[in-house]
Amino acid sequence: MLDGFRSDWDENVTPLIRDIFEDTQKLLRQEFALAKVEVREDARRARDLVAYLAAGVALLTVSVLMLGFAAAHALPFFFEGFPLWLGLASLALFSGAAGLILLRLAARKSKQIHFFPEQTLGTIKESAQWIQGQASM
Repeated sequence: MLDGFRSDWDENVTPLIRDIFEDTQKLLRQEFALAKVEVREDARRARDLVAYLAAGVALLTVSVLMLGFAAAHALPFFFEGFPLWLGLASLALFSGAAGLILLRLAARKSKQIHFFPEQTLGTIKESAQWIQGQASM
């Protein structure tokens, strides 16, 4: 009696368990592959953002410094009695405002970068819910 049950189990249930195990492994490999692609894409976006920021900051720094000194020295030339320190201070305020604007733009861009693969996490959650639903049947 027990031998018949065991052979039925080996013939019917064992292949099903093996298939479930293989499908789970395949699903996990696919999820990890998707996560890798997402992380690479976000890393590329972050790299591009940093490159643009660095180049922009360097060029704007040189430009603002040169124009600032030129304008600060031009103010006493055009307006007699205008102190040089006031010209430098007004240019410092202007360049500070421009820097704040650039930092706000960078902050907006940084929100587009995801440090966790959100799509993969979502599909993993869906898969886990599906597996739980199959297990409860």
